[in-house]
Parts: sequence; structure tokens; C-alpha cells
Amino acid sequence: MPYVITRQGNAIQAVEAGGEVRVFTSPIYRIYSTIAFPQAATPCVEVRQGTETLQLAVSDVTSINGATGTAVDSLTKILALLLAVPSGNLSANTSGTGTPYVAYTSQAATSATIYNGSGVAVDVQRGGSGAAVSVAAGSSATFVGITNTSQLGVRRTDVSTTPVAVGLSWTA
Repeated sequence: MPYVITRQGNAIQAVEAGGEVRVFTSPIYRIYSTIAFPQAATPCVEVRQGTETLQLAVSDVTSINGATGTAVDSLTKILALLLAVPSGNLSANTSGTGTPYVAYTSQAATSATIYNGSGVAVDVQRGGSGAAVSVAAGSSATFVGITNTSQLGVRRTDVSTTPVAVGLSWTA
């Protein structure tokens, strides 16, 4: 059965060609061999959660997070894609009017580190209101327990109207 696999944070969703959807929220992975006597054993990656299992041979995987073809042509590559922790980088420019916080673009994430290489101190506000954390020039601050990078907004501590770029590294 061909599957289209999508990572959603630590969970995976497997959509069968017939439309059946299987979701594993806390999957455990192992390399496994199915044996269908008298035929040869078929190596696969087994996805397990409780009593629910899904065995994925190379021929069963259509795509993982959009990766197809040679990106999913071996068990090693399939397992690497299943275990990879999505991450990336963003940047936001502070407001040209000084006082408003500018939120980062939307990206699902469980943590984010603000890297302030701007040369001036910036304030980081979480959730669009309330107190802010000041991040000195040349330093960083990590925020955990978020669900999206857009929950973080930045502005210059001195509320100057000269915008500066402030980097962010996120992990899903």
C-alpha cells in the first residue's frame, strides 16, 4: 500500500492511497523485516505506538514531507526523514514608527532563539501583550513552550524609528 507521510512536530500522519489516515502522535521507530514464507524477507521501518503499528517498506512510501524519488529510496533515508527535527531561520525588522512590536512570520514551532546581532538592544514580547524580555546587542534569548513563531514580537528597546533586523532560529 503506498503512503504519503507528513511530519507534524513529533507526530506523523500516514495517508494510504485509498484515503485511510493513520496518525501516530508519539511514534517509536525500528528497522524491521517482514517474513512472508516462502518469499524473501522484506526490510522495512516499523512505526509503533501502543498496539498500533505501520510497516513501511521502501516500495510503500510515496513521499515524506514532500520528498520523493531518490530522497525516499532507502530505509536509511526514510528513517532519517522520520526522525529529523524540522528547524529553520527567520528574520524580522523592527517597526519604523518605534513603539509597536513586529511579530515574526508564522511558522509552527515549539521553541525559538532570538539572535540579536543588530548592534542595539531589542525587546521581545510573547503573545502580543504584557511584559517584554530585553535582549542586549550581540546576545540571544530562547523561548520554549510556543506553538508558532508569530507569538513573538520584537522592537527596539530605545523605540528608535530606525528599523533593525533581528534573527530567530526555530525548532518544531
